[in-house]
Amino acid sequence: MQLSVKEQDARTAERARKLVDKAVAALFNPAPDTFLGRKTQELFPKENDE
Repeated sequence: MQLSVKEQDARTAERARKLVDKAVAALFNPAPDTFLGRKTQELFPKENDE
């Protein structure tokens, strides 16, 4: 099945719109924190057996 140039352009434009939407959504999401040394929670203090 051969698509007309107008139909091909419409499909290409739709794909481009979807890609731009995904890119914009990705830019608004914060980057994940990958620093391995960061403490996300404090440990419970250990009891001293004195």
